[in-house]
Amino acid sequence: MPLDQPPLDIDHGDKLLHFLSYLTLGLLLERAAPRWFWPVGVFALIAYSGVIELAQEQTGYRTGSWGDMLANSSGVVASLLLRPLVIRLSLNTRTA
Repeated sequence: MPLDQPPLDIDHGDKLLHFLSYLTLGLLLERAAPRWFWPVGVFALIAYSGVIELAQEQTGYRTGSWGDMLANSSGVVASLLLRPLVIRLSLNTRTA
């Protein structure tokens, strides 16, 4: 049973969704466990991405993709780069 592609009418829209999904996961993990996020959380999300892509190869109806893995990892790295902003916003929210 193949899954339908999301209705994005842009080039490489699926990669954008992968990036945004892992960016969101990274930001949520940063908020949930800030002391644990770097390096353990970052490594865990990237490893999870790899496991998911490998598992898709075993299903018979999905395929793993290095491009998806790169988009996922880029989202995680972007969440790491946004970490100082998240921390600053978190501190401002607590003091307000």
